Amino acid sequence: MLKDLYRDLRDRRLLPVVIALAVAIVAVPFLLGGGSEPVPPTAPAATSGVAGDGDELAPVVLADVPGLRDYKQRLSRFNSSDPFKQQMTGKDTAQGGAGNLEQTGDSSSATTDTSVSSSTATDTSSSTSTDTSSSSSTTGGTAPSSPGNSGGKHGGKGEDRIVETTIDVRVGRAGKTKVLEDVEALQFLPGDKRPVVQFVQGDGDGTHAAFVVSVDVTESSGDGNCDPGRNDCQFLLMEKGDLQTFVYGDKQETYRLQLLAIHRTTVPVPSSGH
Repeated sequence: MLKDLYRDLRDRRLLPVVIALAVAIVAVPFLLGGGSEPVPPTAPAATSGVAGDGDELAPVVLADVPGLRDYKQRLSRFNSSDPFKQQMTGKDTAQGGAGNLEQTGDSSSATTDTSVSSSTATDTSSSTSTDTSSSSSTTGGTAPSSPGNSGGKHGGKGEDRIVETTIDVRVGRAGKTKVLEDVEALQFLPGDKRPVVQFVQGDGDGTHAAFVVSVDVTESSGDGNCDPGRNDCQFLLMEKGDLQTFVYGDKQETYRLQLLAIHRTTVPVPSSGH
């Protein structure tokens, strides 16, 4: 067995490596243990306050200053006050009046507060007089007219009015459409039971009408402009004469919507009850 091992090591050129490892195993312990033992370090000698040459050494730790940690002395400059003590008295203080100032501080602060109150009262009186004169001049002249306050058959002078948009449409299931006139804003078409679309409003020029398309509509095609796209028509903008077709509901029924006319009328502003 030893001969075979020797031949294998010789054939693979590993015999010198094995010999070197064997020599290192034997020699390394002697090389590492042959040195002298290290001398243990000596403890530092206690130093006195005076060096050998007679110079005084600076202290390592700062000396404690008496009173440095005394919180009463450090916080003595802050005056304590009772937060529950009433600082101002008088019946007019709650309504913003001058009231009676209680002597809580020095005379300079009281004088400052009095001067600030006086200047505020002066500004208030001057602002009130300016507003009064402006109101008097407006009352004596002619009141400015608002848009739509032209009088005539739609209302008297000085009446606030707004513009409303209504539309005429032909809408319904394919083959069973009907004409609806004066459709107002936020009305469902063709009806509340089958809200395929909802009329929202018309534009300022009276040329387009905007609709919200139901989420139950699966397909839409026609002349109108769909947003964000024809494959996902959520908002619909139509002109007069446009025809739009919808596939609605679980039964996949086909509905048609045609915009026939757009009306713009001026109506009085609803009363607020005042």
